Amino acid sequence: MSKRLSRRVMLRAAGAGAVGTGAAAVLAACGESQPAAPAATAAPAATAAPATTAAPAMTAAPAMTAMPQQQSVTIRYVSDHTSGPRGAAMQWGLRQYASMRPNINVRFEPQPADYRETFPLQMAAGTQAEVAMLDGGMLGAFVADGGFTQINDVLDKRDDYDPSDYYFIPDLYTVNFDSTHARGESVPTVIEGDQFGLPFQGATGGILMNTTLADQAGIEFPSKGWTYAGEFLEASMMATDPDTDQWGTWARNDYEFQWAPMCFGAGGPAYRNADETGLAIFDDGGDWGLKFSVGLIHDDAVSFPDSESKRVSGEFGNPFASGKVWSWLGSGVYSSGFHIPRIKERFGWSLGPMPVGPLGGTALHDWNDQPNLITNGAQRMGNLEQAVDLVIFLGGAEYQGRVSIDRGHLPMYKAALETPEATNAPPEGMEWLKDYADTPEARHLMMALPNWWEMNEWRNAFITSAYLGDKTVDESIDGAKKWVADALEGQRDNLNNARTTFGFTPL
Repeated sequence: MSKRLSRRVMLRAAGAGAVGTGAAAVLAACGESQPAAPAATAAPAATAAPATTAAPAMTAAPAMTAMPQQQSVTIRYVSDHTSGPRGAAMQWGLRQYASMRPNINVRFEPQPADYRETFPLQMAAGTQAEVAMLDGGMLGAFVADGGFTQINDVLDKRDDYDPSDYYFIPDLYTVNFDSTHARGESVPTVIEGDQFGLPFQGATGGILMNTTLADQAGIEFPSKGWTYAGEFLEASMMATDPDTDQWGTWARNDYEFQWAPMCFGAGGPAYRNADETGLAIFDDGGDWGLKFSVGLIHDDAVSFPDSESKRVSGEFGNPFASGKVWSWLGSGVYSSGFHIPRIKERFGWSLGPMPVGPLGGTALHDWNDQPNLITNGAQRMGNLEQAVDLVIFLGGAEYQGRVSIDRGHLPMYKAALETPEATNAPPEGMEWLKDYADTPEARHLMMALPNWWEMNEWRNAFITSAYLGDKTVDESIDGAKKWVADALEGQRDNLNNARTTFGFTPL
């Protein structure tokens, strides 16, 4: 039997999370054993944090609501923040939390790389942790069947929770079935809807530039409003010298943070249409964005082919860190803590204003978040309030402030980006990260689907061919559109069942 269980099998077994003979048989047939007992209470090992080690003081940061003293309670928490800057923040944070809540014993469990397969198995068997760092795809797959615990009532009792304190992305820890951008409307900016967790690990697109290389090539630092096809492309040409393996940019099939913002800046309204019948990102001129990105390799020759990324990266982990690339449109802006030890002082680098598309106006970003979700295990174990307390700490001022120091991801607590520590170099220009997060109308992945991952395979199955030059962009788009339309049709009944469960009109 394939290890990839069908969603139908997993959902039948999930429900209230009870372990029956059917669920046990599923695990045995797939060669999966019961999850091992959690490790002893401890924060994960982590690499050294950057030089600044104290958490920033935030103006008027709310104090954590005092928990009533009671007997010791154990909470299992699953996350992959075990190393690098994310591990450093987690190590620090769990120590802080232990000192604040000595009666709440947090048992940290490293999240496996294949969590999209293993965690549903645990949910089917009723052995999942009470708190887990997951994504909206997991929420969409299991929330309507009771796999997660709604926490609105618990949050309403807390003096230290204000939904306006957080950056809000719908359908990751709340149920919204948001399609506002697809309808030409604006996404809500304050958390709303049935809620099953809190923001935690943010991500957003932006630009990093090698300022040393820019000075050598005579490239001026850009001003807000510069365009992809204008100043950005011109500067990329100035920086490119294939004879010395020096490149203007790094084009690749990174849809969230490379070419999707280009599509949105050219008119593409949202990833999918409001009827949930197909892709919309290439509509209304949005296909220009993918054609421009692919053209950076095959037409303008200012980027090496993606197949050569490893060669250009050398020993430095990625092409930008090697010092051979002037600009990186991508994820490096929110995860600079990973790149600081790679780049060291070999060259200067900086965030800056993101280019705008052919329609002009404001640069459009794409962003995401992996929240901490409360599973139905918290109800089963009777520690729901303590589980909520943990996710409030991890999403709140103190911990997210530490994230702004270690820089493993985008802080989702707004005030964390307003501290001096959040803008300290390196890299230069860290104030632009808050500008990215505050830019209105950022797009999101629309993850409220019963099987989002199957639908989302379009970007690997078809768009990669365009970057490799095996197919034209138009051919790749046509294939992607058919894939998504078929995938959405196949899960439409499940989607409407979920919409009905939460009081939304069926499509």
